[in-house]
Amino acid sequence: MNTFLKDIIKTTGNEYAALVSDGVEAGDVESFIDTGSYIFNALLSGSIHGGLPANKITAIAGESATGKTYFLMGIVKNFLDKIQTLGWYTSRVRVPSQRTW
Repeated sequence: MNTFLKDIIKTTGNEYAALVSDGVEAGDVESFIDTGSYIFNALLSGSIHGGLPANKITAIAGESATGKTYFLMGIVKNFLDKIQTLGWYTSRVRVPSQRTW
């Protein structure tokens, strides 16, 4: 499974992407929140039974109209089914695709 996930990470070309099971530089992860997606769980935690790190801040960003909010509402539903407490922050600030410094 790890080889498959590492291949996906390599395909994305994201130099910051890594598996949690390979170690987390920002500290220890206490527990995980199931995302409702085995693949996303595995990408985030290294296990299909993991998910979002429960004691970390996670940002999900992407192009407009790609389903971020819909996907996050599924994660929120899974979370609320188990925990029933949630803090939600959203930002509509657009980041320019090209910066002029």
